[in-house]
Amino acid sequence: MRKLFVFLLVIAFLFVVAGCSETQETVTETPSPTISMEEIVTSPIIGLVFPGRSAFYERMEEETLVIAQDAGYELLTYYPDSDNQQVTDIYAAIGAGAQCIMIAPRNMDNMQTVLDECDMQSIPIINLMVPINGVVDSLVCPDYQLIGFKAADAIRDAIAEDERVNVFLLESIEGSFVSQLVHDGFVAQAADLDGMHITNAENIQRGEDSAYSEIKEQLKYDEDINAIFASDETFATGVVRAVQESGREIIIVCMGGNREIMDMVKNGTVAASVFVSPIELAQIAVDYAIKAAADPNYVLPQYSGMTIETIFMSDVEKYSAFGDYADSLTNKIPPSPSPAVSPGPGASDTQAIPSASDADGQAEEDL
Repeated sequence: MRKLFVFLLVIAFLFVVAGCSETQETVTETPSPTISMEEIVTSPIIGLVFPGRSAFYERMEEETLVIAQDAGYELLTYYPDSDNQQVTDIYAAIGAGAQCIMIAPRNMDNMQTVLDECDMQSIPIINLMVPINGVVDSLVCPDYQLIGFKAADAIRDAIAEDERVNVFLLESIEGSFVSQLVHDGFVAQAADLDGMHITNAENIQRGEDSAYSEIKEQLKYDEDINAIFASDETFATGVVRAVQESGREIIIVCMGGNREIMDMVKNGTVAASVFVSPIELAQIAVDYAIKAAADPNYVLPQYSGMTIETIFMSDVEKYSAFGDYADSLTNKIPPSPSPAVSPGPGASDTQAIPSASDADGQAEEDL
């Protein structure tokens, strides 16, 4: 009997040991690769989480990296390919010890929990380009209504004063918050311009093919359209292709400053393009990030605007001198050299940052 009791004790002990040695598996998304992370990081860290890859954000990253390294900071950058991945990347930046995180959101409404975590750990958040619905310390973005305002002016200036302007607005269904603000600015200014009439506005998916299909269809049935405003950078080449195939003379104004758009302005297929500079965004955001990381008591400004400029054929060479994305000519700080092109001379005068009429409280609104 005693032997049986000892045997049972041994069996019970082995079960306990086996149970303790098991590790529970947890399923989490792997953070996006961050090209700036080294195996051993000794410098203080700031994080930069993008909504995805684009010429705009890649140029911003180049400038941000130079400024951060010059100030003695390690920059961790993330390019997520989904909304959930972006949240995972923010947690990764927290786990890596980031002392401040800059975020350009993919989705404004899925970040409350991770932002609360940043708040509890006293990690400042600098919100870029699109307001986030959650706790942030500072918002840096342009006055989108002013972009629409400037686009309307560019179209009116490109068509003879005595000629009626029948403009079609092509807008993105993704990022409807920004699209609506740009639309409102355009409509408000168009109402004050002589002879300008908006024929229609359509919201479509981003991309060249979507823009091509939509414009081709619109031009087939509306013979009065003589101007188009494409308010998403990805629309430009598709709009140009559809207009060229139609054989009609139509003024095109775009939004954005990538190399393709600058080339189309240069050759006259696009009359003008309204843009904001990724270099200026980097300079403002990283300046705030470094100050906030260095001093826990530093109070970040609630909102900072950005310079909005319009590229015309007459000055496209000045804008294209900065590399593969246009830079504001009225920046205070000269941009760092692009890997391919050294920056050309820019104007030294600084344009006043435009005010955003609805900036206060916009971080609580939906995209």
